Amino acid sequence: ENLYYGAQLRLPSSVPKEQKLAVVNDVIRVLGLEHIAHTPVGNVEKRGISGGERKRVNIGLELVADPTLLFLDEPTSGLDSTTSLKVLRALKRFCKIGATVITVIHQPRSLIFNMFDDVVLLKKGGQIVYAGPASLAESYFVSLGFFLPKGENPADWVIDIISGDFSANFGGSELLPGPDELVSIWDKQGAAKIREMKAAQGKGGGAGEPLSAQEKAELETVFRSHDQDGNGVLDKEELSKVIGEYLQAEAILHWFAGVFSRYDKGAGVALPDFLEAMQSIMKGEALDHGVQADPREYPRSSSSVKQPTLNRIPPSTFHVFVRCFVRDLKQKWRKADVILRDIALVCIGAVGLGLLNGTEGTPDDTVVAVLQSHTAMGLLATIIALRAFGLERENRWREAANGLSITAYFFAKALGQLIDVVVLAAFFSLMYH
Repeated sequence: ENLYYGAQLRLPSSVPKEQKLAVVNDVIRVLGLEHIAHTPVGNVEKRGISGGERKRVNIGLELVADPTLLFLDEPTSGLDSTTSLKVLRALKRFCKIGATVITVIHQPRSLIFNMFDDVVLLKKGGQIVYAGPASLAESYFVSLGFFLPKGENPADWVIDIISGDFSANFGGSELLPGPDELVSIWDKQGAAKIREMKAAQGKGGGAGEPLSAQEKAELETVFRSHDQDGNGVLDKEELSKVIGEYLQAEAILHWFAGVFSRYDKGAGVALPDFLEAMQSIMKGEALDHGVQADPREYPRSSSSVKQPTLNRIPPSTFHVFVRCFVRDLKQKWRKADVILRDIALVCIGAVGLGLLNGTEGTPDDTVVAVLQSHTAMGLLATIIALRAFGLERENRWREAANGLSITAYFFAKALGQLIDVVVLAAFFSLMYH
């Protein structure tokens, strides 16, 4: 339900309800949350799902919005190694369908460290010591004279190196470059070293398990059968049919379309590029588009590499208003005991004021009675308002940061609380008079 509301509030209004549900179900499968899909998340007072599952739900709230780029700040902090591995595997699956994930990682085990396509290592002060494939990090530092002790976690080893904490295990530590020297070495020759290592290991152009002859022949047949105009390239509409019919992934069409768009030079995707993209999708390998390790050599907007669009069409203000209002009504229904308690307190207060003021009195007494009743209702409305917005403060900040219309949210909550005020005022009046 959290993921579904996230999809409703983040995806464009033009996306059908069925497709939003399909996206939510895909995210649940990718994150491995099927077994708790209908379990309350819980809070401090009421226990729900575990900490690792809660982290994955938080990640899912961002995935349902179809992000091109996802930033995560220490998603594994506070989790045990097994749960951390589950979270990273979920992110890895998300990357395989065309998205990019950038994350700060905290004390990763070796298996997690090797799951990353690229890593950036920074010394104190934010200066780059290494920026390249995780699989080449060990070789890079070994080429500088460092030695990885047997059984040592590579992640811990490189952290020791960039912090200048050389132990006896390093051997000849007085001759090894310090953190400042490592920064200088990277600036001068780091990117060139990485390119040489890639070339030596055959990682310069989309390496990975190749397609079999049968798979390649089948894909060529698929390409030609969907190339309806016979021009040797697949345009956007033809690719959509491939994704929907061959990959059976119409629900997440936009994700796979993002993979193919990286090969589109303007006229469409040619057969060689189509085969390379399908190899990445089918074999689960990361795409390599010739982006160098040196950030100064990254493709710019003027490059021939097609840049993904960042123009997100938010849902309409009215759509957000309706979703927030429906959500508020559901929250009231599930907290009926709180509303009944409020009604009981209002009735007790109304009976007390009614007995205090009686049925007879001077005009001055009437004025006092009116002031007392108005004061009581004013305090009641204040308490309701605090409960309406105060309890959802952090959630509101998060949704506002994601582009949620604050105006729509405010009026939806105000309308929902107006119902409470009217109901409680009616009970107060009935009991008072």
